[in-house]
Amino acid sequence: MDEISLNETDNATTPLGVKLHGFAHTVATIEQDFHIPINAYAWVGLDGFIKVIDTLGGVDIDVVHPIVDDTYPADITNPNNPYDYQRVYIAPGPQHLDGKAALEYVRSRHSDLLGDIGRTARQQELLLALKQKLDTREIFVHLEEIAIDLQGSVLTSLSMQEVLELASYARGLSSQDFTQMTLGLPDYGYAAMIDSPEGNIWVEEPLWRAIYQTIYQVFPESRAA
Repeated sequence: MDEISLNETDNATTPLGVKLHGFAHTVATIEQDFHIPINAYAWVGLDGFIKVIDTLGGVDIDVVHPIVDDTYPADITNPNNPYDYQRVYIAPGPQHLDGKAALEYVRSRHSDLLGDIGRTARQQELLLALKQKLDTREIFVHLEEIAIDLQGSVLTSLSMQEVLELASYARGLSSQDFTQMTLGLPDYGYAAMIDSPEGNIWVEEPLWRAIYQTIYQVFPESRAA
């Protein structure tokens, strides 16, 4: 099963209507630049993310390296100051994370040598860990609680019936049915300094030939687009 994981980059207080408008541009950009059709999408707010993980009893993650972030956003613990930050530490090794710790694991990027690329890999790792919850009846027992948790914190193009059908379908998939991949440096791009109105800034320039080659392998249908 192939999927695209998008980083969380916007403020949790942004109105859902504004997010819906932003999703239209995100979908259009991916389809235009990568020729990958986007059939459905879902956005879950930070509070909703924490509640769902806690409702499911936490999630098990094998932390490859310690997560140490001295400038992690404190907008959840201190919503009155969106510019506040806090220190986060998650020890390496097998960890059982509650909702708050799981959010810190997938959201932190300052301590990762790969930056946003490393964060993307951690987000994919958590999605696969959540998939393991589908192997038990636990998630289906808590569906009503999850629906309550997500009120006002979710935006999706899927109906509830489609969500249930997708969850039922995912239960029959094995780990070999998933493709996990990040398009990071140096294989898929390189760092470069460019001039901007704010001065010299570092950017990641894509290596399109390598990117398209991988995309065509994972999404063969995109080659005909």
